[in-house]
Amino acid sequence: MNILITGGLGFIGSHLVKLLINEGHKVYVIDKKAIDFHPLEGTQNFKFFQADILNIEMIDPYFAHIDIVFHFAAKIDVMESFQYPQEYYLTNCVGTYNILKCCLKHKIKKVIYASSCCYYREVETAITEKEDICFRHSYAFTKFLGEQLLLHFGEIYHLPVISLRLFNVYGYSRTPQSYSNVIRIFLEKKRNNQPLPIEGDGEQTRDFIHVNDVVKAFYQAAISPHEGEIFNIGTGKPTSINELAAIIGGKISHHSQRKNEIQKIYAEISKSQQLLNFVPSLSLKEEIDALYEKMF
Repeated sequence: MNILITGGLGFIGSHLVKLLINEGHKVYVIDKKAIDFHPLEGTQNFKFFQADILNIEMIDPYFAHIDIVFHFAAKIDVMESFQYPQEYYLTNCVGTYNILKCCLKHKIKKVIYASSCCYYREVETAITEKEDICFRHSYAFTKFLGEQLLLHFGEIYHLPVISLRLFNVYGYSRTPQSYSNVIRIFLEKKRNNQPLPIEGDGEQTRDFIHVNDVVKAFYQAAISPHEGEIFNIGTGKPTSINELAAIIGGKISHHSQRKNEIQKIYAEISKSQQLLNFVPSLSLKEEIDALYEKMF
């Protein structure tokens, strides 16, 4: 298949590129970032286009003869979204609209959207795809609006679409600045012989899922017969920050808890397991050890 990935130089997108090429597909990447060198540059089944998804005239030709589109291009920094909400509305909403308009015009067979767990409200049990929505920042609101645009195009214009709501993705990134989460922060502190910073009592729980499991879920979504659906992508297992610190090891330091931070969140993944044959298989401890070796 001919596959287009927006934001394909980012953390998750770059891992998906490798998976798809290994599966024998031809991959095209659109990304706003410039690159001097890409590990796959010159590979027969890979081509990169530098373009901004807000420029629909520029990106439209890249959708010709494409079968599947994976849409990762987005602004994703929660704290930054408080400072620059307009940029988040433009990229995550208008940019997504542009992508969908191009997909419709060129009769794309399926569009898979990288969504987020960030707009779920806090509950005591595993969160299903039917859980109530709650917005804490512009990032969450604009990603949700992008998802709603996707589902609207699916329902009204019969564009085949799927949205994957990702939980806490971790793993190796060639460009560390492209994402930041507590695992990377803890590993960097450990490397520098600094204490691991724990906010509050450390009993906050998250659903940490390795990027290699995540990109398999995207591939399964692309080849599945399903459309018009939302799927949670996580492990279905909560891990507390204290447990994470114990896995990584070293001294810890306690700090005040951030305002409005969600305490407990983990995914209910039975829908993904049943309909996408999604089976997260990578061990948190083993992959953290491997990540540390790759980082340093």
